[in-house]
Amino acid sequence: MEKMTQSYNEFLSSQTYTYKFLSDEFKKDIQLFQSFFDLQQNLFYNHLIGVLDPYYQLQSYERIVIQSYLKSSHLIFTSHELILRGDYGTARILMRQTFEYLVLGKYAQIKKDNNIAEKWLDARQFDVYDKIIRLLKKPNKKNLFEFWKLLSNQAHAKTNSFQISLDIELNIEEIIATYRMNFIFLCCKNNLLKYNFINNRLKYYSKEFGLKECENKIIKQQLKELEKKILTFLADPGIDVINDYKSTWEFKK
Repeated sequence: MEKMTQSYNEFLSSQTYTYKFLSDEFKKDIQLFQSFFDLQQNLFYNHLIGVLDPYYQLQSYERIVIQSYLKSSHLIFTSHELILRGDYGTARILMRQTFEYLVLGKYAQIKKDNNIAEKWLDARQFDVYDKIIRLLKKPNKKNLFEFWKLLSNQAHAKTNSFQISLDIELNIEEIIATYRMNFIFLCCKNNLLKYNFINNRLKYYSKEFGLKECENKIIKQQLKELEKKILTFLADPGIDVINDYKSTWEFKK
């Protein structure tokens, strides 16, 4: 029988202990995560100067890309903090939304369809599976679909979703697996940033008005090196998801 956490203070004490323990055990992983996360943020804000110029004439589909990047960043950060407190089950609930924002952002940039974008911005129904994943022609949708299905199962009230206990000894394997999963999103977000948000016009603004050309080159190289390190400890299915996300997408008509 699992040791049950009963009172509010016991929940709080368990989280505090787990955070201290994992902060030490995952020290190198946390440093890698934080460095990768911060470099992405720096690169994003180095190019945001263009979007803020009224003469840029921001398109509706670009607004979705920006929202997708910002919201996935917030979700990835929040999941990271939850995992370090032992709340891997709560983190997994957020991960379906994280993945859907990443998929939506890439789709919006590929399609460049302001009519579709405005429907989403007006909060009308838009099913990521039905409108995007299901219609993928290239790459084969299998890896992205299976990953989305896994995340969907974890987001609903099923017998194998969430967690019962905060006991770190019982949960350590699930915590490690969930921490690794969050790296998958961070790698996908890196692709969304570099190849979907940043376009030639934003590169021009960042270079000519922000004077960030040299800094941006250094950041991109550092991001490339850090992603290589991350991929060394991810399992093949996770790498397959990242590669399929980064690939050129084509859709059925």
